[in-house]
Amino acid sequence: MKKYIFRVQDLKQGNMIPYNVLDLDEKTPENTETETFIALEIEESYDIDLFLYDKEKQEVRRKTKKELYDNGLYTLKIGEIFDETSQDFKTLDQPSRWHTWNGKEWEVDIKEVKDIVNEKWKVERQLKIDKDTNYKGFIFQTREYTDIHNFEQYGFLMMLGKAKQSDKVEWRMKDNSYHEFTVQELLEVVAIWGARKKAIFEDNKRMWLELEKAETVEEIEKIKWGV
Repeated sequence: MKKYIFRVQDLKQGNMIPYNVLDLDEKTPENTETETFIALEIEESYDIDLFLYDKEKQEVRRKTKKELYDNGLYTLKIGEIFDETSQDFKTLDQPSRWHTWNGKEWEVDIKEVKDIVNEKWKVERQLKIDKDTNYKGFIFQTREYTDIHNFEQYGFLMMLGKAKQSDKVEWRMKDNSYHEFTVQELLEVVAIWGARKKAIFEDNKRMWLELEKAETVEEIEKIKWGV
């Protein structure tokens, strides 16, 4: 902490440059008939832009937030405004995570929100489609682009007469264990998966239709998956 000494004569002329800088234990110059001194004790370094001479109180003090703002030394934060009527700073809460600050108010682009939500739903839809399938207590991995064709190939083999429903196949499960199933059972697994995929797409269609009609963020956020 330092002690900044100012000459009142300088301050009255708008000169905010300290006359001297002392350690706290050093004595402040005594006033005389021709010179009057003011001491300012602060921890940080003195920044001439952040302080002013208060003529009424006859002291050097830190500028208020409004004074800094008026001098172009304070930048409003996101969501913050200066109310000219009340002459005070106010913080406007962000209505939703979709709203952005334009410097004066929160605004939202509904079309942009819909596009973002739509892309999010596509990802969620695929995750739902790729979920594991429980069949007779066995957990099968049924990812659309890496697993399903392994099941479907037995349907093609049956069509070609190269496999029968009763043929048995050893299958690797989700937990890496192996169990024996008939071709018919494997086709039942893929049938369960197919029904789930159909239900997911139908539900997603409902969501898209609701999304098209939505006019506010609140209406959009109410749209949820049903499956």
